[in-house]
Amino acid sequence: MNSELRQYEQTRHSRINFLYFSFLAWVILSGCGYRMSPETQLPVRSPGKVEIMGFIKQLGENAGTVYVSFDQAEWFDGTEAGQAMQEDGLCVDSEPDCQPANPFYIRNQKDETSIFQVSERVVIVMQTLSHRPDGTFNSDEKIDLDRFQKAYNSESTAHLRLVPYWITVENGIVITISEQYVP
Repeated sequence: MNSELRQYEQTRHSRINFLYFSFLAWVILSGCGYRMSPETQLPVRSPGKVEIMGFIKQLGENAGTVYVSFDQAEWFDGTEAGQAMQEDGLCVDSEPDCQPANPFYIRNQKDETSIFQVSERVVIVMQTLSHRPDGTFNSDEKIDLDRFQKAYNSESTAHLRLVPYWITVENGIVITISEQYVP
C-alpha cells in the first residue's frame, strides 16, 4: 500500500508540474508583448506609452517576473455611452434618448487577451481594496505589486477579478495599474 501511495503522489506531482510548465511555456511563447486586434492600429510591442482599459484575466509569476493577461475593453460615459449602446443594438428604436442605467457603458465585444510583463516598479492605485472606519472605500489607495498579487488572488477580495482596470504599457511593459471605480 505504501508503494502505491508513493506512486500515486509521484504521478500527481508529475501532472501538476506538467500543467505548471505548460502554462509557463504558454506565457513565454506568447511573447509577453502587446497584441491587439487589427482595428486598434497598434503594432506588437509598440514603442512609447499607451493607456488601455479592460479586465485582468490572470495575474501570475514566472521566474520572479510578474505577467498579466489583459482583456481590452472600451469605456464610454455621458452621451457617448448612449451612442455606443445604440451602435451595439442595446436600445429599442422607440427610445430616442437611450442611456445606460449607470453613467457609463463598457463595450467588450471580443474575449481576447494579451500578455504583458509587469514592471517591478509598477504604480498601482486601488479604489475598492480597503475601507475607512466609517465604511467608505479608501479611494486612490497606492499599494505595491506584492500586495496587489495577494489581494487579486484572494477569495476575500474576489471582486478585484471582476472590475475594470486602466493599465499604462510602455514598450510592452505595464508601468501603471489603476482600478476603475464602478458604482
